[in-house]
Amino acid sequence: MTGKAPCVAGINLGHDGGAAIITETSMIAIGEERLNRTRYSPGWQASLLYCLQAAGLSLADIDLVAVSGIGDQPPEPGEPGLHHLGTGLARIRPVDHHLAHAYSAYCLSGFQEASILVVDGAGNHGDTETWYAATPGQVTRVGGNPPGRPRSAGIGATYEAFTNYLGWHEQEAGKTMALAAYGNPAAYPDPLFDTDGPAVTGRLRHTHERGAADLAARAGWDFGPPGSRGTDPRGTDAAAYLQAQTTLALCQLTGNCVAATGLPDLCLAGGVALNCVAADQVRRLPAVRGYFAPPPASDRGQALGCALIAWHQLTGQMPRRPLAADSLGAREVGALMFPIAQAHVAACVLVSDAAIAAAQRLLWDRLRLIAEPGGATALAALTSGAFTPPPGARVGVLVCGANTDPANWPPEQR
Repeated sequence: MTGKAPCVAGINLGHDGGAAIITETSMIAIGEERLNRTRYSPGWQASLLYCLQAAGLSLADIDLVAVSGIGDQPPEPGEPGLHHLGTGLARIRPVDHHLAHAYSAYCLSGFQEASILVVDGAGNHGDTETWYAATPGQVTRVGGNPPGRPRSAGIGATYEAFTNYLGWHEQEAGKTMALAAYGNPAAYPDPLFDTDGPAVTGRLRHTHERGAADLAARAGWDFGPPGSRGTDPRGTDAAAYLQAQTTLALCQLTGNCVAATGLPDLCLAGGVALNCVAADQVRRLPAVRGYFAPPPASDRGQALGCALIAWHQLTGQMPRRPLAADSLGAREVGALMFPIAQAHVAACVLVSDAAIAAAQRLLWDRLRLIAEPGGATALAALTSGAFTPPPGARVGVLVCGANTDPANWPPEQR
């Protein structure tokens, strides 16, 4: 690295492709689907160009590029083709898929030390579930699913298989989760996962629709016709059964993870972290003190995780970029609000995450108001001194939004 300010990039070569750039003062990330309007789109070229333009940089300014993908091994340095654009292979660093998930969760959380649980449909080296211990100095893998266990036996692949059977693309697992609310989870009596020991092993022998159909045939169960999409009560019961069994397995795995690391604050990442029904039960476990999942918990967050790893490898510093007020992180405003802001907003100030947390606590202690971080930010500007009103001014503070839970505040703020 030269004497200039460091700059790194991350690229995801798999589905939900995208790119990210991190500098000392900014963190920019976008998915390819946001630019080409094709859901789950692979690719990274348009995303990287967007990030470079937003940061005012060129490809030559990037010191290190970290790249991830899905497969037996991480991608080779030459796979993206960046070396044809002048980026030497020595500046391209392949990284493990699950490790990128782990960094995206820990580095965006506010925890100093944490357990990280990554539960995904697939990764590298046959990984579907992995767990890590994270400290300000390093992220260390502690355990994972047994080597050689088929991907079909993983939590994520099992959920994908049922989702396919019910008639949806595997990336539409949220529809299966929603359908589950209308079914009977006890319609099928046997466990779907073996949770003996530290890992989880599912009963499916095949991935995708074939896996769910084969399970039904072996167990003598009737999930209804394939592709029912909620029109057959047997399929609805299958969704409810899947959701209940997934929640049990994820809770068991979480307990095992926290016990193995000894760290009660939990970061959850991977596509399964988007299952908010199961995640809600995870965060309520007695073993879990604090809970965080990054907004792009699925592979949409891969590029950002890669960039965070690249920063750590380049600078030797763990990049801590907590999202205390992620609702205020948009780089653009809508056509309706922007003219209003132009006409009436005279200045902007920057406040720290610590000041926002203190303002949240102040609102609760003094007024018994629960406010989300973004809702407490205006008050934080006043209480931290970031904004000083002129003498004699009448000051009003708008507190808007209660999308938070005091149980998830840092221990010193509870």
